[in-house]
Amino acid sequence: MYRCPNEGYSNTKKAISSRNQLGKRFSAIFDVLLNSDYYEGTCYGRYFNEQRENGTSRIYVKDPLEKKLQEICDKSENIIKYLVGFTGMGKTTLLRNYFKVLDRDVHINDDNIIIYISFYYANLLSDQPQKSVENEVVKYLIRATGKLMKSNPQFYDGKENDDEFWSGLYDYIEKNKPMCLQNTELNPKISLNDWFDEETEKTLSKKKEELEKASEKNRLDYYSCLLKFVLSKTPNIHNVFLIYDDIEAKETIFHRPVVEIARHLHSCFSCAEDKKSWIKTFVVLRAYTFRSNLDRQLEARREQIEKNTIFKTESALLGDIFSARFDEIERSKNVLDHIKNVPSYLDARDQFDFVLQQINNNFSNIIYDLANCNVCNAMLMYSRILVNLEWIAKGETESMGSFVINAENYRLTAKTIFHALACGNEITYIDGEKENSYFPNILHNNGKEEGSELFNLLIIRYLIRKKATDLYGETYVSRDDIVNDISKVFLEATDSELTVDKWKLRIIDCLDYLYKSGILLRSIYDIETIAEEQIERQYRGTFKLYLSPRGKYLYNLFSKNALLLELYRDTIYTNIENNDKLTCNLRIPEIMDYLINYIRSLFLFEKRNIGDAIPNLGKYQEYFGPELLVSPLLEGVYRNIRAYYPDGGSDYDALICNLKNLLDSIYRYIDLIKKERGVSFCISNTFSSIAENP
Repeated sequence: MYRCPNEGYSNTKKAISSRNQLGKRFSAIFDVLLNSDYYEGTCYGRYFNEQRENGTSRIYVKDPLEKKLQEICDKSENIIKYLVGFTGMGKTTLLRNYFKVLDRDVHINDDNIIIYISFYYANLLSDQPQKSVENEVVKYLIRATGKLMKSNPQFYDGKENDDEFWSGLYDYIEKNKPMCLQNTELNPKISLNDWFDEETEKTLSKKKEELEKASEKNRLDYYSCLLKFVLSKTPNIHNVFLIYDDIEAKETIFHRPVVEIARHLHSCFSCAEDKKSWIKTFVVLRAYTFRSNLDRQLEARREQIEKNTIFKTESALLGDIFSARFDEIERSKNVLDHIKNVPSYLDARDQFDFVLQQINNNFSNIIYDLANCNVCNAMLMYSRILVNLEWIAKGETESMGSFVINAENYRLTAKTIFHALACGNEITYIDGEKENSYFPNILHNNGKEEGSELFNLLIIRYLIRKKATDLYGETYVSRDDIVNDISKVFLEATDSELTVDKWKLRIIDCLDYLYKSGILLRSIYDIETIAEEQIERQYRGTFKLYLSPRGKYLYNLFSKNALLLELYRDTIYTNIENNDKLTCNLRIPEIMDYLINYIRSLFLFEKRNIGDAIPNLGKYQEYFGPELLVSPLLEGVYRNIRAYYPDGGSDYDALICNLKNLLDSIYRYIDLIKKERGVSFCISNTFSSIAENP
């Protein structure tokens, strides 16, 4: 019967309510850490607002990109940079702490003025997006100008100086940006003599009148000129930093105006005469916002775009980030003041630190990849591991009627970590396509078509062969190319339209699942129109795709061990014996035997697919490589068998016998294809010692 082991399994929903002793002992802290909404403006945000004496946040951990920022700041030139990264990678955290502007205000530090323009709390009007954004930016320009003037007393020497200031401002604007001023109209009612006299010799009152009109009608240009004028009279400012952030806190309609205004002001400040300061602009963008604001002439301007873009490719050490947040919550809640038995608490804290260190040492990079580089999600993954009862702390013991926290009782193996993340406190894995499913099933099948999971592997192999695997998809393949290239391998010119559509639909269904589960992502250079709804996980057929860090890690894991296969087994439809039993209810030899037999069934389907591709085997290997799809799966199972039975034994011998029989079939097939078609397929050389035909 074709079914999956967890078919009919009822989720007990105990993942949230059940916690181990670490989770219970530090429950108040984990309540904050497990809540994804712990930013400013929330009930949890207060825990992360305090500063160190140096002006950085108490939870800030030094970011690797600080060195790059320092290089930019030290250059004596005008620079505009787009700081681009996935959601939750720490872009805002980096800039706010590097420039020490946690309050999102204008700051004058040493010889720099930092204008941090945040749209987090901005009150923007959707019926006037351009004007709303301009007015918000103007607020910061006014504040910056005011702070500069107050820090320079030469601007406050009485009325005479006041008149001199406004006259000087008028002359400055007329010289540098005359169109900002409201010129006297030329019409028959006005004497030419009067018009020329008025234009050549304006009175102070007339100048003030035109400045007032400019401040009302051309606010952005006027106040940028005002700031530039004040800067020209301020000798001690070396750099002007204009930072635009929190754009994605607002609706899509406001994103492009922000980017356009940022570019406009940067150009405006760069071209100013009598300029004594360098202008350095940073625009903080998520990947999908960056895409939507690329010019249509992408290929022509790509070199310039790449030059002006800083891709955030790494974060601070996850363990350090988690520890800093844990410590800060602990400190701010004054935990020790409410603890009756302080020595017991401190002992539990020591055990916690030990457990955390084990995770940091062995799984930090893995967690980062599985989170698709989202630090916020990675923090939640840390928390889920640390509080997990079913997989991590099932061995907790009692002492004198109460549980004692002992790090030795916490099982921190790859298997338990993966199950804690994939299953929570459930005993079985439930397949899902949501992005927060950190272990989406690469072998997902629909339960209707046998061997459909192989198409997921074909797609992943195809992208690997195309080198579409970098962090942001700078190398990518369009969805249509994926569908057409793969389907053509298995089709002939004489195939019916129905057959063609069937093949394409198979691939499209797989692409849909892989994208929605975060195994595939959309390229940073995939231009989208402003009319498109910019939702990162909303899939469209026109997307340019690449293999995500999550997808790459999971695929590579197949050949290292059988942990994924063991995990996925409960949700994969087969007709293999024991497909009605959960993995947790089987003995190790039964699990391994099942997996060998499952790979045997996949091999039969792979042979069928290769048979369909007989006329195009050269193209097949170009797209997918010469190694059979089942090879990494079988290699992982073999490694696990050896790990489970280091000393051999009857179970080991039986499993190796089954494995060897499958390998013999595979090698015979490889020889046959070579003989009949002249095309060489292969499998991992890991098996050479146990195969008859290596």
